[in-house]
Amino acid sequence: MSRTTSEYETMLYVVLMLIATAVPVFATGAGEVEEPDREALIVGLLAEPTTLDPHAGPAPGDLHILVNLYEGLVRFQDDSFSVEPALAQSWEVSADGLRYTFYLRKGVTFHDGTPFNAAAVQFNVERMINGNHRLFGTGPLAMPFSDSGLTDARVLDENTVQLSLSAPFAPFLPQLASPAGLIVSPAAVRQSGRGFGQNPVGTGAYRFVGWDGKAQVTLTAFEDYRETGAGAGAGPENITFRPFTDQETRVTTMLSGEVDLIVDVPADRIQVFRQRAAFRVYEQAGVHAEFLILDMRNGPFSDHAMRQAVNYALNKAELIDGALDGAADVANGPISPVFDWAHNDDLEPYPYDPPRARELIARSGYRGEEIVVAVPNGSWRRRLQEDLTAVGLNVSVILERDDAQLRRASDMMHASWQSIDPELLPFLTLRTDAFPEAGGYNRGYYPNLEVNALLNRAWEESDQRERARVYREVQAIVREDAPWLFVANRRTNMVAVEGLRDVRLHPAGLLDLREAALE
Repeated sequence: MSRTTSEYETMLYVVLMLIATAVPVFATGAGEVEEPDREALIVGLLAEPTTLDPHAGPAPGDLHILVNLYEGLVRFQDDSFSVEPALAQSWEVSADGLRYTFYLRKGVTFHDGTPFNAAAVQFNVERMINGNHRLFGTGPLAMPFSDSGLTDARVLDENTVQLSLSAPFAPFLPQLASPAGLIVSPAAVRQSGRGFGQNPVGTGAYRFVGWDGKAQVTLTAFEDYRETGAGAGAGPENITFRPFTDQETRVTTMLSGEVDLIVDVPADRIQVFRQRAAFRVYEQAGVHAEFLILDMRNGPFSDHAMRQAVNYALNKAELIDGALDGAADVANGPISPVFDWAHNDDLEPYPYDPPRARELIARSGYRGEEIVVAVPNGSWRRRLQEDLTAVGLNVSVILERDDAQLRRASDMMHASWQSIDPELLPFLTLRTDAFPEAGGYNRGYYPNLEVNALLNRAWEESDQRERARVYREVQAIVREDAPWLFVANRRTNMVAVEGLRDVRLHPAGLLDLREAALE
């Protein structure tokens, strides 16, 4: 392989940060902020925004704002992680997978009136990857592209740009479709410098009006937006994003009618909204996987029968109801069904079957040794303790925070991952090249060399149909080998007032309001 595991580890960390971690960034008020317009669409965020610069480590709530201010060369399709044109109307990939040529839409302008063109794309790329660029320091710029092998952007003509990689990188287009790939106005960055995150300028359906960091961010429809939607008068004229630092306050404010839309509602409150005709609940598969890593080096889970036994022993449906508030689906393997092109639909999840578990345990070499299980909270602990003990296992279930050293030495360890691409999780957790000593996340030391080779091959295969075939084969092997106790794929959700239509909540949790209509 041409890249090190530690580089990919850094890239996954960044991608997860883009979705799941808040990065504190200094923010001050910018622009004129008026009192909330009740004719505007009001969105309740779960935290105060941190930055509106997509290249500066935005927090999860920031992304709901960013995807309406900016666009990338490509974007995810509405309900999947397949990529479609956005600012680029088409593209070509060289046979060796090293050059991506993008043919840009003509006549597109940024909100400040400056043109979007190949030179603007080149500026964005250089700002992200070139530490010597004079505006590199306007944000942390810890992008996936830092480790993707993206080396440069060449302007071929005003509307054609070519991006070059140092080595084939199959997930490159999905990375461009992520929030990291959103395109900013070069003129605005030059003008604002480090203050660009408080004075954002993109090409999206809405443009920035003002920001009071503790009260609201206000957007208004971009009159020159090229597509149908807000710019054409179909969507709300204004959008106000109101932050709430307390989840219960946000829910209560929604119930009182002061807010029109909230995302990521606590699962235990979803039913309250379902019972009220004034609200509509949206729920779909998401990108958040929950599983337990089994240590295969020695001990009980070096035995194949024991690994399969615990998969049959755990009542995953009851764990989901208790520990995850019912907001998840039982997993059938290491890739979520939300990644429709790569998921293996033919595989069934391990069913809850205690007699089968006992049969496999009897067949194994298990003789009552203590099995240490590390989990995140009491709900997980109760379910694991009860179900594993019921099939004859001697288990000690601890909370992760109780003893970090014991957690590192546990036989079974809880893991929770989010990723916008199906390749990242298996690549960084299931290869022999990704053992912890190499900087990877294969903490169970899963030793399958065939899986390692398949994942390495898929990582550099540019033909998505071939990659899909390889990933389906990987899933079948991994399900049979059972290096994990496969638990659940979380769902993402949204609650809106009944009169709100055509809001798109992507499985990655990105809130697209381009075509929203508020009656």
